[in-house]
Formats: sequence, structure tokens, C-alpha cells
Amino acid sequence: MNERDLKMTFLKNSIWLLLVCSILANCSDTKPFMREGVNMKFGVLNERPTDETVLTFYALGDWGTGKANQKAVAAELEKNVKSLPANKTVAPFAVELGDNIYEDGLHAGWGNPLVEERLHKNFGGVYDEVKYDGENIDFHIIPGNHDYAGIATNEEISIGDIVHQETTAEKLYPNWKYYPIDPEKNSDTNDEENYQQLKEADIFELTTPEKIPDTGPVDIFALDTQVLLDLYNEKNKSGLKLHWQKLQNLVTNSTAPWKVLIGHHPLKTHGTHGGYRSAFWYIPPMIIGLAIDKLFLRRLQDTDHRAYKAFQKDITKFMKKNAVQFYLSGHEHNLQLLGIGDNAFQVVSGSAGKLTPLTHKSDTFFSLQKHGFVRFDVTEEELWMEFLAVEPETGTHHSAGLFRLKK
Repeated sequence: MNERDLKMTFLKNSIWLLLVCSILANCSDTKPFMREGVNMKFGVLNERPTDETVLTFYALGDWGTGKANQKAVAAELEKNVKSLPANKTVAPFAVELGDNIYEDGLHAGWGNPLVEERLHKNFGGVYDEVKYDGENIDFHIIPGNHDYAGIATNEEISIGDIVHQETTAEKLYPNWKYYPIDPEKNSDTNDEENYQQLKEADIFELTTPEKIPDTGPVDIFALDTQVLLDLYNEKNKSGLKLHWQKLQNLVTNSTAPWKVLIGHHPLKTHGTHGGYRSAFWYIPPMIIGLAIDKLFLRRLQDTDHRAYKAFQKDITKFMKKNAVQFYLSGHEHNLQLLGIGDNAFQVVSGSAGKLTPLTHKSDTFFSLQKHGFVRFDVTEEELWMEFLAVEPETGTHHSAGLFRLKK
């Protein structure tokens, strides 16, 4: 074979490789995957309860980009809230599932002008029109790994100031309710002395689980999962005991028919943090990097890390023991509904600002790689869950999946 034939053969093979890879790279669930289960059934939209006693709340995560995609999701959330019937017994609200300020949280230092600038860009200037009956809805917000700049620590660093998100944000925006810093220790959100006291406190004791108040037929318990992962990573048994005992006390005292945990890191996922990679990751020389990544570089933010596995084991056991039906999280930038045992479920809603690929497996009831959020409508007897997909390019949203769970 002469040089010209060799070049042509190489070119043809390269083209075929690119075509195959382009097809395989789109194996992510860019169209909704849906299935029913024994208890989790498809819902019919006009059968969903709408009277004033129905609690409606929204779950969205990983919003904090301040960019066009986040604003598009916020605009569709605004429309959905305004479509609700008036005079609800409990006003609708949203739970935000972490990663509120990309990429590394807020800057440190009381009175730092960059803090207010970032908060306006990522929250105040984005969600100020999300109103119900003319009033701003409450956003119940937890931290993610990016809010901590990747790790929870007491060290004085210039970024990742989690205390600023509790103090300054709540001062600027009364409808921002931040968890899980102990509210008794956060006595004055407009006081530098209190801010310094919080900064000097032990972060592992400061951020124990908290219950979100006034949530009707569902009790929602907020976790700081970055702190939990760091405790597991450091094998801090006394710190872990403190967190789990606090959560146990809160759940034991719950009389609501529905119990929900919220945390940034998912218990289960079939996205990139759970090991899924699009096809381009498997193309040489990427395969070498992938092998190193999966065999040697076990990241704390991924489910194959030792500490993450311990977190998964304990929270699964806790949910089963206490009949907790739902765990809501972000971290993965997509939408997922996964089964946990017989009658418990993981909801991933982390595409309010970014997107990452995912696949589905035997425990998947719903999966979709689209921007969006999840709407819950809850009564004493049943819970409805709607996955809403947003198309930033067209400024529209549609119902991608509706499910119903009965008690």
C-alpha cells in the first residue's frame, strides 16, 4: 500500500470513528425515560388535586451560575407559581439543593462588596419575581460542595465562606431561609460580631440537621452533606454521632404522613458522579485518563469514594428504619427519580443552571438530561411529583413526567 492509500485509509477510518462516537456520545437520556413501579404510578394531569389544602413546593438545585440557563429556569418557575390557585392553606415554597454560588462560594470578610454583588447575580436579581399572591415565595436553601469551595473547613480562606450565605443573604433577602446552621446561634444576621462568632465556631457542630418549619403534611429535614462527607472522610466518629443523633431526634418527633430529607449529594445516581461517562470518555487517549480516574483518583464528590459509600450506607439504613419516603438532592445536573428499597425514593433535581449526562438502570423511574425543576403537590393521602423540563433557547417549559404515590 503506497503513502497515498495509507492516508486515505486513515482518513476514512477517522471519519467512521467520529461518526460512531457522535452517535454513542448521545446515549445520555436527552429524552425522558419513564416507567411505573408497584407503588410509583404515572399520574394524569387533570386528576392532580388542586384545592387550597394541597401543599405545593418545588425542588431545584445547582442553580448558582447567574447565567442565561439559570434565568430561563427561574422564569418558568415564576410562571408555574403564578398558575397556582389562590388562598392556599400553606403558601408554596421552594427547596434549593445546593451549589448556590459557582464555582467557589462567597468571598470572606464582613462587608466585602463582592459578597452582595454575587448574591444579587445568583439569587436576588434572578428570583425576585417568583411570587405567589403578590408575595415572594420562601426559598429554603442548603449548601453544596461548591459553596464550600470543595471542602468544609474552619480555616480562614478567601472563598467558600458558608457563613456569609446564612448571614448576609438572609439580611438582604428575607425570603432566603438558609440551613442547616443552628438558628439559635445565628441570632443577628446584620451584626458583624455574630458573623465572627459563627466563623470561629466548629463547622462540624454548627451545621447539624434542621427541620424546615411550616410545611403542612410533609416534614422536611435539611442536611449539610458536604460536612457529613468530610466527617466520614476524616473518620470523625463523635461528629457523625452528633449529626445522626440530631436527625434521629427530629424525625422521631415528626407526626407528618410524609417525611423528606434534603441534601446536596445524592444517595443514588446514574450520572457522572455515579460513574456514567459519555462515549467520548472511552476514546483513546481518553481511555488512559479514564482508567487512572476510576482506579486511582477516588474523588470525595463521587459515589465510589470510601467516605461517600459510608454516607450512602448509613442514610439508606436511616430511611428504612424511620420510614422516610424521599431523599431530594442536586449535585448531578439532570433530573432523576430512583427507587430505594420497597417504598422510598431518590429525586435528583440539579439542572437549574447546568447540565451533565446520565443513563438509566433497573431502579430508574425517570431520567432526563434537561434543564428544569420538580414540582410536588402533597395531601395527607397522596403525593404528586412532576418533572418540568425547560428549553432556555425557546423560553418554554413542558411537563416531562408526572407520577403519583399513595400512602
